[in-house]
Amino acid sequence: MPHSDATAPTLTRPPQAAPARALDDLLAAMRAHGGLPSVGHTLSRLTRLLESDDDAVQVLADVILSDVALTQRLLKIANTIPYRAGPQSVTTVTRAIMLLGFDQVRVTAMSVVLVEGLLGDRVGELRDEFHQSLLAGSLARELLAGREAEEAAIAAMFRGVGRLLVAVFAPQVQAAIRTACVNDKLTESAAARRVLGKSYDELTEQVLRDWSVPDRIVSAVQPLPARMDGASSAGERVRVAAQFAESVAAALAPRPLVKLDDVLARFSGALAVTHESLLPMLERAGARNREFEAAFGLAPGPCPVAQFQNSVPGAT
Repeated sequence: MPHSDATAPTLTRPPQAAPARALDDLLAAMRAHGGLPSVGHTLSRLTRLLESDDDAVQVLADVILSDVALTQRLLKIANTIPYRAGPQSVTTVTRAIMLLGFDQVRVTAMSVVLVEGLLGDRVGELRDEFHQSLLAGSLARELLAGREAEEAAIAAMFRGVGRLLVAVFAPQVQAAIRTACVNDKLTESAAARRVLGKSYDELTEQVLRDWSVPDRIVSAVQPLPARMDGASSAGERVRVAAQFAESVAAALAPRPLVKLDDVLARFSGALAVTHESLLPMLERAGARNREFEAAFGLAPGPCPVAQFQNSVPGAT
C-alpha cells in the first residue's frame, strides 16, 4: 500500500482565495498524490464484499493478500493479546479471519487502509482527525446488530473522508473552515462551502463515487435532515446510526465544534440514546480503539469516556 508522502503538495494560496480556486488546488494536490487511486481501489473492493456472500472469506483474503503492507498489519493485529487464542502464532490471513471474525477483519482492514494509504507518515500530525473517524466507526457498531452494525461502522468512518482529505492536502483551508465556524457561528458544512465551495459531505460523496464505493454505502453517508423523527428501514437505521456516531465523536473531539447535548437532542426522535446509555457504548468503543492503536503502534487518542465526563457535568 503506498504511503502518503510527507512532502505531498498542499495548497499554497492563502485561505482567503476564492472557493473555486481553493477547490481546484485541493483536487490538483489530490491528483498529484499517486497513492489515492490504490487506496480507493482497495476500499471499493472491501466494501463490495457487502453485496455478496459467495466465497466471501476467500475473496476477503485475496483482497488483503494483494497488499503486502495490509497483510503485515492484519497479521500483527491478529497476534496481539486481545485477539490471539492459544500459544500458536497466527501466520495466515485465512486464520486471522477465522480468529477475529469476517466483519471485524473487513472493518479493521479499512481502518488500516485509511491510516497507511491516506495519512501515511502524517498520522501523528493528524491523529485527532483520524481518531475522530475511528471512534465514529467503533461507536456505530454499538448502536445496531448484525450486518447493519457493520455497514453503519463503515459509513461512519467514510463520513470523515472529506475532512481527512482537506486536513492532508489543504491544512490552511481546514484552519480557515474552523475559524469561520468559531468566529461567524457557522456550521462546519456552511463554513466549508464558503471557504472551499463544497461541504465536507459533498467532497466525501464525490470521492466515494470516484472510488466506486457501492451505492448503499454512499447513501448511508449522505447527511440527514436537521432533525430525525424515526428510522423504519434498514437503510435509514444505518444512515442514522452512522451520522449519530460521527456527531458524537465530533462532540468529544479535543476542540469540539458541536455540543453533545445538542447531538442527543437532534437524534432523540430516531434513537433512544441517553447520556446514561451512551456511556457504556463509549467504554466498549474506546476499548476497541485502544486495541487497534496498540497493535498499530499508534499513540493512544483521547479517551472518549474522559471526554464524555468532561462534557457532561456530574457524569461518573
